[in-house]
Amino acid sequence: MSWIIFEGLLSLGIIASMLTIAGNAQYHIHKAAQGCSKHVGNDMWYVAMKRMDKKIME
Repeated sequence: MSWIIFEGLLSLGIIASMLTIAGNAQYHIHKAAQGCSKHVGNDMWYVAMKRMDKKIME
């Protein structure tokens, strides 16, 4: 019975580590290409509102 649990945890660990490696690779490739880290949540609406706020404050 413990072998089945170990086998499941081993698979889960492999999947989690591969997702982590893929995410870190994406982060470092984006940082190398753009010069800064990716800003999560900066969609077109957020950028437009930020630009509008900047115009109002000036």
